[in-house]
Amino acid sequence: MTFVFALTAALSAFLLFLVQPLIAKPILPLLGGSPSVWITCMVTFQLLLLLGYTYTYASSRCLAVRHQTLLHLTLFGVSLMLLPVALHTATFEAHGYPRLWLMVTLVLSVGGPYFLLSGNAPMLQLWAANTSHALARNPYPLYAASNAGSFVGLLAYPLLIEPNFSTSRQFAIFTAGYLCLVLGFLCCAILMWRNERTLAISTPVTRETSPDTRQLARWLGWSAIPASLLFGTTTFIITDIASVPLLWIIPLLLYILSFVVAFSGRKWNTHVLLVSYFPLGTLTLFYAMSGPLANRFGISRIGAIALALSALFTAAVLFHRRLYELRPRAEDSSLFYVLLALGGAIGGCFNGFIAPLIFRTAAEFPLVLAISLLVALLPGFLSPCPPRTRRFPTMVTVILLLLLVSGRLYLASALNVLDFPHVAIDGILLSVVLFTAFLVSDWVYRGPGRTLLAVVVTAVLGGYLGGASGNSWIHEERNFFGISRVRNDPGHDRRIYLHGVTVHGMQSTENAFRLSPAVSYYRPPGDIIANLPAAAAGAPIGVVGLGIGTVACYAKPGQEMDFYEIDPASIHIATDPDYFTYMRDCPGKRQIIVGDGRITLSKAPDGRYGLIIMDAFTSDAVPMHLMTLEALTMYGEKLRPDGLIAFNISNHYLNLLPVFRTLADELGWKGLYLVNLVEGDSLELSSIWLVLAKDDNNLRHMKQLPEWKPLPPESGKQYRWTDNYTNLLSILRFSDALADPR
Repeated sequence: MTFVFALTAALSAFLLFLVQPLIAKPILPLLGGSPSVWITCMVTFQLLLLLGYTYTYASSRCLAVRHQTLLHLTLFGVSLMLLPVALHTATFEAHGYPRLWLMVTLVLSVGGPYFLLSGNAPMLQLWAANTSHALARNPYPLYAASNAGSFVGLLAYPLLIEPNFSTSRQFAIFTAGYLCLVLGFLCCAILMWRNERTLAISTPVTRETSPDTRQLARWLGWSAIPASLLFGTTTFIITDIASVPLLWIIPLLLYILSFVVAFSGRKWNTHVLLVSYFPLGTLTLFYAMSGPLANRFGISRIGAIALALSALFTAAVLFHRRLYELRPRAEDSSLFYVLLALGGAIGGCFNGFIAPLIFRTAAEFPLVLAISLLVALLPGFLSPCPPRTRRFPTMVTVILLLLLVSGRLYLASALNVLDFPHVAIDGILLSVVLFTAFLVSDWVYRGPGRTLLAVVVTAVLGGYLGGASGNSWIHEERNFFGISRVRNDPGHDRRIYLHGVTVHGMQSTENAFRLSPAVSYYRPPGDIIANLPAAAAGAPIGVVGLGIGTVACYAKPGQEMDFYEIDPASIHIATDPDYFTYMRDCPGKRQIIVGDGRITLSKAPDGRYGLIIMDAFTSDAVPMHLMTLEALTMYGEKLRPDGLIAFNISNHYLNLLPVFRTLADELGWKGLYLVNLVEGDSLELSSIWLVLAKDDNNLRHMKQLPEWKPLPPESGKQYRWTDNYTNLLSILRFSDALADPR
């Protein structure tokens, strides 16, 4: 019986988390590939999870167990009519209310099956609790089995399912799994009926006493904090560290794994978890509030990501373990899970909906991180500390940390990699703060006052060092599509626009160079425009991705240039002369067409453009739907026979050249590429550009430029991306600088 219940719970959770990336993937192109799509999807799924848990709780209170079983099986039968799941979009426009549009689309597409899947975990525990089986005494390990299934489902999608199956096959896999789940629930119902306790047959589940207000508040708060940290960590990583494809899914994996660990039933010492979390959380908070310090100290992007993820996992295990220790008796588990889901929904809504309205940057992450540190150290959060575990783990960790800091400083000095005097000062400050944090966390059981002081000192130091970094932000704006910032760089006489962590344009403040696009990574488009075939040279130019409108200065007087842009923040920044003046002062006729680049470009007349420039980025990532076979085919239709298509494929984490080489070969197109690596020139950025033509003769002028090289030959591996199939793992890489992708 235990095996059948655990397997059914795991399969239900597997499908629950498989359908999330499955349905989010076809929605991404409709909203410009923004990372906020995934954040909003997670919040929506969290709300549906709350609805499913509430259904389980309400049915357990109003119906006898046998009647509840019949209702659930009936709803399963009705849900089969909704299969197979498919994308059903909302009827109103997406770009006006993207979050609302996305939530409605998700409900229309997978709302019914997801609702039933959401309530399955607490439902199975209730069924198990109402049997005479030994599992009835403690059905909570079923929740661990459920989260293990969630972990496998979420991990299997990018590693196994997406690389090997098309989107239509993926939906078929989900449908087959859903049918197996219905059979699994039928088996569980039969087993429960055969082993049902006599008193549970005719009466609903009741309890003599209810949890008090303090207990309910703990369930709610201890679940809301790690959920908020999950969303905050995800936003922090993709906004302030690196917008790495597939990285968005890792925080959710660790969050789910924390449930598996915390609810496994094994004995864990929460005091050791606290001693581990406090230094990790403090260091992460320090990094989040003073990135320049961390950069000078030598923490790489991968190191910062690992630090943030470690803090998230440790905090989630700590808080979820406390929830497990505060769990009610099995008969009341449905209310317990409703409060857990409500807390998760509160945390998700705060990060997904409220924080973008009140914060211009990802400030919610250090805020909730600091709150979690303080809450974990409040009196009463932990049970009395076991005497033997009070100091040894802390002191060992302190010694190891100091050795690490000393070794890092020695290597930096010996290799002459960093400015050692600054690093030495930073290292001393960081060591003092961390040593204080470690030591005070070990003394927390005598009172939280000193710990609070350590957190305040950390925050003050971080804020001071962060404020002294000289970024000089003159504009910060946050919306569904990310965080946009404009800053002055007086040392190099320029103004810079950043979206997330990626520079999307810069302009010199010197009059002599103010309208020169060569000061940025837009020199390669200048080569292409100057060497267009004669028949295409004066034709309109289409540009997908506005940036700050740098390429507008390559237009001839009177030449038309259409910019396709979905982000209103980018439009505002590019057209406001207080920030940048390319769009106002460059020659030619310009118009901005609002919407997703691929969708809006498809509405242009066939054969309109002599050149199409694809320069769309979401932070550091090129939206995948702009690089498929169907997309390139559509671009070719909008191009004149002698026209060219230019792609900016600069990326630290994806080698996109093999994808375009494979697609160009299939379409019979010819291409060249340029690796424009810049060292020591602060007025120009490294970039990688690709140009394609339907006829090799159209590239005859470009071939005379020595820096432009023919596409490398096939390596034997195909990278055929379509709207129905993409595989990021095959081209994923990590690099702190661009390099030749051959």
